Amino acid sequence: MAIKQIEKITLTKHLAVMIKAGISLPDALGSLSNQSKSTEVKKILTQIKNKIDNGSSFTNALNFYPNNFDQLYIGIVKVGESTGNLDKSLSYLADQMGKNYALFKKIKGALMYPALILFATISLITFISLFILPKLVDFFAAFDAKLPATTVILMSLASFMKNYGILFFSSIFVVIFMIFLLFKIPSIRLWKDRQILYLPFIGRLLIEREVSTFARNLATLIKSGLPIFESLKICGPSQSNFAYKKTINDLSNNLEKGSSISEFLNKPSCRLLFPSLVSDMLAVGEKTGSTDQSLDYISQFYEDDIEETAANLTTILEPALLLIIGLVVAFVALAIISPIYQLTGSLG
Repeated sequence: MAIKQIEKITLTKHLAVMIKAGISLPDALGSLSNQSKSTEVKKILTQIKNKIDNGSSFTNALNFYPNNFDQLYIGIVKVGESTGNLDKSLSYLADQMGKNYALFKKIKGALMYPALILFATISLITFISLFILPKLVDFFAAFDAKLPATTVILMSLASFMKNYGILFFSSIFVVIFMIFLLFKIPSIRLWKDRQILYLPFIGRLLIEREVSTFARNLATLIKSGLPIFESLKICGPSQSNFAYKKTINDLSNNLEKGSSISEFLNKPSCRLLFPSLVSDMLAVGEKTGSTDQSLDYISQFYEDDIEETAANLTTILEPALLLIIGLVVAFVALAIISPIYQLTGSLG
């Protein structure tokens, strides 16, 4: 079981404050373990404390919990331990994790409303298809009258759902499950993650998130004292998109051959993942010896852009999705009411 992100941020921040106040690392971990309300956090902190008491370093102890502490976290802790500035490293780490978490919440919030509308639309269509349409087949079939085109279409759909509805939705479920399994294959996952970036609006939002995360994490590692080559090795696995993981890994390998970051990211193959602003800003930073500052600027620029994109995404998708729901409901209502009105008129 993994520690929640918000718990990890709070834990790291409190640990930094306690070490800065002069409390030893084992005592700080023991205190935080006693204060935590989470059974999982208590267990992990107690085990880490015991390892440190038995002579292990904090870095080596964290390596036993890769699901809770990624290479970025461990790398910064390692630098802090080696330089004697563990409190500063933890404080900076907590700050950067907090920014990443806030960024994630912004994107999640922007996509939440459209997702709910889409879910409501699919639920409505499924309910009508399984429970309403099958009953209409027999009802309208009892009348020997010419039906409107909308009703004929609806009856055809109703007849299909009556005979094959369960099989149809079961097949969809199986196909989705199979696709999910296919995406576990690295090569297919890489292709899928790259294609997602071409989606309108959502693709741009994902690109901005990945670039912002990469820039902030790399800046954090460089400022903590890690060499840029080692920093890139840590940054790659921290990305959520496989296309970025692979590109950053290739960047790290090319850096060994004498290439600069800006030169590599300026290649045509990288233009989708890293807009020209990124390579241009990094080129300036590399020339002036202020790569970390350029990365901070890139991160902040794309964070601000994410807020604007997220707001626009909600504004654009909301009326579009509501229109789709309205059209579905209007079509069904017209298909049902029109023949009833027609039959009532003929009886009169």
